Amino acid sequence: MITKMIYTALWLISAAVFGIVLYTQVDIIHRGGPVMVPIVMCSMFSVALIIERLYYFIQLHLGADTDGFFQQLRSAIESHDWKRA
Repeated sequence: MITKMIYTALWLISAAVFGIVLYTQVDIIHRGGPVMVPIVMCSMFSVALIIERLYYFIQLHLGADTDGFFQQLRSAIESHDWKRA
């Protein structure tokens, strides 16, 4: 529960910072012409994708018992139990 609140707070803070930076850079984007709009959109998408992937990998490595999983997988392979593996 608390971790979700922390994640929500971090998202809100990052969105506010991004909004402030974007607000100050609107003039630069406007002077760049129509080519700047797709560049900014691709940049925002790539940053969101990086954040999502980091969140996924952190949850994967911190939230799961990877050593136990690989130990079970190793024992299933050694006993030739392919369905369990």
